[in-house]
Amino acid sequence: MNVSARLLFASLVVVLITALNGCGSGGDETGVRIGDSSAWFVWSVHAPRTLTVGTGVDYCVGDPKPRFGHPEIKYRGNDVFITLTIERPPAPPAKPNEICGGVELLVKRRITLKRDLDDVEVFDGGVDPPQQQWPD
Repeated sequence: MNVSARLLFASLVVVLITALNGCGSGGDETGVRIGDSSAWFVWSVHAPRTLTVGTGVDYCVGDPKPRFGHPEIKYRGNDVFITLTIERPPAPPAKPNEICGGVELLVKRRITLKRDLDDVEVFDGGVDPPQQQWPD
């Protein structure tokens, strides 16, 4: 897949996830977000134990960029539950009459597990019930 097609695909995924997260009262038909956890998806896999996850977040151009916090990873049998939160550095004070040029920003984080991805199923642990993210 060439770079342009990958960027287009990533943009569509970010828009879809943002739309699903932003609709309703914070949950969807398959689960409810727990605390300040953030929905995420598998962006890429770096065998055997490492994957990159991503999500789309609102961002004001010029502010410090948000990032994933330290992942909470729990192992139960062959299941791995990953809960992620978004950390937002403090924004500089707004100037009078300043309007945020908000965009959707793709935030990614590489995560290395204790076990091979071939041996586990990976779940978003920040939603109740947890949602399987790998393998898809």
